[in-house]
Amino acid sequence: MTSQLSMIVGFLVDPLNLFALIALAGVIFLLGGMRRLGTALLAVQGIVLVLVAALPVGQWLLYPLERRFPAPEEPPADLAGIVVLGGALDGDVSRARGSLELEAGAERVMAMAALARLRPDLPIIFTGPNAPLLQGDGEAEDAAIARRQQNLGLAQGRIRISPKARNTWEEAVFTRELLGEDAGGRWLLVTSAWHMPRAMGAFRQAGWEVVAYPVDYRSHKDLPFLQVPEGTRGLHDTMIGVKEWVGLASYRWLERTASLFPAPEDG
Repeated sequence: MTSQLSMIVGFLVDPLNLFALIALAGVIFLLGGMRRLGTALLAVQGIVLVLVAALPVGQWLLYPLERRFPAPEEPPADLAGIVVLGGALDGDVSRARGSLELEAGAERVMAMAALARLRPDLPIIFTGPNAPLLQGDGEAEDAAIARRQQNLGLAQGRIRISPKARNTWEEAVFTRELLGEDAGGRWLLVTSAWHMPRAMGAFRQAGWEVVAYPVDYRSHKDLPFLQVPEGTRGLHDTMIGVKEWVGLASYRWLERTASLFPAPEDG
């Protein structure tokens, strides 16, 4: 139930969804004769939308997340294995085309393929999220990776697949249950840089000893205080940033992380 609630909350805090709901509420109030309230809601929605589209709000949100865990120059030598978190596959198109069709976050899968060739001595575990409330006929990410490892230039079976999880916490818990005693030692954790603080906090809380390997950066190296985003990039970055900060707060409240904003020194 907690996983389903987290998906509902995630949908509601998505800025685009929130803007649409506020606009709908404003229209309903206007049609219902509550003109002041309806006008106020539409005005607030319009002003916030313009600010998010015109200012680098998304960059402001993502910058501290992506700076929290620096990327190592190369993977440490003393690793027990590598865990790669999913979140890059277009399930509907992949099923329709019979191939691996990647979206934003494709760097996670690209890094997995590169690390598999770089460290043939290490087991690599891929765990992809599955959203039962929202998923239609698309192919689950872990199943797609399991069946099409040759598409990544890897031998079939090189990547081990963890059971389906619905969120980051379940990825940490289910993968540890899958490995059992083999989960000991230091593991390289691969995910998007903006997602790394929450992922590191969750995996540590679940009993892992993990080393961060962030990929898929979205913020600039230097924080832009005033820069108009290109196209819809600002809205998309804001969506990611808001959801991730809300995710960090909820994980701390649910005691899935030991701190509100996990840091390298926490480990």
